[in-house]
Amino acid sequence: MDEAGLFDEKIFTLQQKNLASYIKSIQDNKRSYVAMQIQSAYYTDVVQATPQMGTPEDVLALDRAEVTAYYHQMLAQDEVLITINGEVDPMQVEADCQASLNLVARPAQKWQLYYQQALLPAVIRKVEKQVLNQSKLDFVFALNYQHPAENYAAILFNTLFGASPLSKLFVNIREKQSMAYYASSSLNAFTNSLLIQTGIEGRNAKKVEMLVLEQLTSIIAGDFSAQELQMAKEEIITAWESQLDSQGNDLNQKNLNHFLNRQSDYATRVAKLQAVTKAQVQAVAQKARLQAVYLLDGQED
Repeated sequence: MDEAGLFDEKIFTLQQKNLASYIKSIQDNKRSYVAMQIQSAYYTDVVQATPQMGTPEDVLALDRAEVTAYYHQMLAQDEVLITINGEVDPMQVEADCQASLNLVARPAQKWQLYYQQALLPAVIRKVEKQVLNQSKLDFVFALNYQHPAENYAAILFNTLFGASPLSKLFVNIREKQSMAYYASSSLNAFTNSLLIQTGIEGRNAKKVEMLVLEQLTSIIAGDFSAQELQMAKEEIITAWESQLDSQGNDLNQKNLNHFLNRQSDYATRVAKLQAVTKAQVQAVAQKARLQAVYLLDGQED
């Protein structure tokens, strides 16, 4: 802070420009760029539609007094969650934190972590042309599955659909049909949505869309074996297992448990995942509704 109690002007300006430049640089990664564009096109709520870090224009419009005021508001009012991992004395740590951070009591917040958007009356379709060697075609599906009852079925559906090298998107569209340089899906549990990302030749856009919808129809129809379902479960469990030695991951899980007001450990998650049936995966897939399509059509210079 400077003598006026504001963030130092030189440091503030430097960090402001650095952040704005970083956000702008994301546009050079066309895969990330299209993901942000389809997010903006799909969501009707401005908070959901806006990139997590905002826009370069938003960042450059901030002034020191505004940011300093928000900083003090955060320290005085926001809920503070301190999570510690290690061989420590909890009472001593609590006393040390209280003495060094000088935190005052504040009311606990009620967090609304899930956002469920109503189905759109029609699929949003956007086409943008840029000079590129490879076109990008992304899709957003709304899922509207039930929390927490269908959480693990949704995770398995995503893995079978496109989040695995053994998934239908990867095997059938990329490998067998050779219609995509990459094809994958990612699940956002907090917005009940599924993002499909593909890198394609622009002229194949309609064909790729048809193939994506065919893979969804295939899962709804139960066109996957008990062995494929078990392999998907084992892949997820292996990923979870690899995180067990990570203190950072352990802290993240405990933070998430706090905000979701749940008790969840590795053994519990594995048991719930293993209990998911084929019919439950089909039921989640049945709820998927195409909501938005964004084509970044690459035109060679």
